[in-house]
Amino acid sequence: MLCILVFLSAFWAVLALAVNAPVGLHAPIPGYEISEITWEVDVFNNGTLFNLTGTIEQVHADVSKMNPNSTFVSSAIHQGKPADAADDWTVHCGPGAFNWLPARPGRIDDGIYHLSKVSGQPRAGPGPGACARVSCSWESAIWWCNDNLYDFALPSFTTIGDCAQMLNRDCQYIENHWDWVRGQNFVSSLL
Repeated sequence: MLCILVFLSAFWAVLALAVNAPVGLHAPIPGYEISEITWEVDVFNNGTLFNLTGTIEQVHADVSKMNPNSTFVSSAIHQGKPADAADDWTVHCGPGAFNWLPARPGRIDDGIYHLSKVSGQPRAGPGPGACARVSCSWESAIWWCNDNLYDFALPSFTTIGDCAQMLNRDCQYIENHWDWVRGQNFVSSLL
């Protein structure tokens, strides 16, 4: 199953929530470990894929240093299930049991946009209880967590973006004249 906070538990899940700065970074769920997501990236535009780790923003910066002419942020072919057709995806809005801080919907949209442009497959190490921060911008993050006992790969990075988009669409609220979003999304069809 899939979750955006992003976590897996015989499912995978995705979370959209606010995070603290990388110093002292903690998993979004107490007792979970932070793992790094692996990105398959064609750095030199020749078909040779390199495995890079970090958030989409960190990988973009690394690729730009390695090859400023890289086209790795190209239009990815969407292989995941579109958010509107996700009948087996379960969205939970709000702070959850761990009182997650809210995120800015526009910053989550930025992460979704970047994820929609990356080719390759995201891979996460085995759980249970392993979370990877996929995107982080201005204290607004998309996490992917794995509760499976095995490594897990998704059809595309767009799959994570689709889950985050559902949260951005279904879990936004206004407080003190500001838009906010927080929640998690579980998906069972990709197991």
